[in-house]
Amino acid sequence: MPASSNSPCFTLELPLVVDSEGNRRLERDFAYALMLRNATLGTVFHQHNKMVRSPEWHNAYLKPEGPERKAAFKAVRKAYRLSGRNDFEQILLKHADDSKRKDELYSDIRQCVADDLYVAYSNWCYKDGGRPRFKSGRRGLHSLRGKTNKSAIMWDPELKAVRYGKHIFKAEISKKDLYAQKALVDPLNPSMPRKVRFCRIIRKRIRGKGSCSSSWTGSRP
Repeated sequence: MPASSNSPCFTLELPLVVDSEGNRRLERDFAYALMLRNATLGTVFHQHNKMVRSPEWHNAYLKPEGPERKAAFKAVRKAYRLSGRNDFEQILLKHADDSKRKDELYSDIRQCVADDLYVAYSNWCYKDGGRPRFKSGRRGLHSLRGKTNKSAIMWDPELKAVRYGKHIFKAEISKKDLYAQKALVDPLNPSMPRKVRFCRIIRKRIRGKGSCSSSWTGSRP
């Protein structure tokens, strides 16, 4: 089982060996995830602009500080479907359905793209964070991740590899890297692998060349 969301954890990043077929699959999926992200963000901004110009929003703004004002804003956000992660997931799913390519990307990954957008939007609206930006094709997405280690992107402790669909990307683990060696095993039972909460694939460019690594979040004892 993955660690609970409240349990202490840490992140380990390992370089991956990716063949040409796997690289083509990753390039396709990163590009498609980027398209869905930007399309979703466009819809979110459209809905947000309509919301803040609505009479309901204006009426909520005029209310004195207190529970009634908060409830009024919450009701408006809910009416414009901008009140939670599920709203963002549904917006992204609609774009995926319209693209006729929904099955090209695991549902867990789609949900994570939408969830990350909701976090960015919430930080902008409620915590003085920066306005979420569209990402260019050149800049692209930095990573793809799953919600758990049971589907989409999975760390296989026996193979010491990442499973992504039919692809198996071996991790490069140096025997001299004692930290990585220790991080991979359960500290309470070194004969067993450490529990993994979720796994992500990170894309980087080093000296003009693309490379992939895997970062997974493991539980502490």
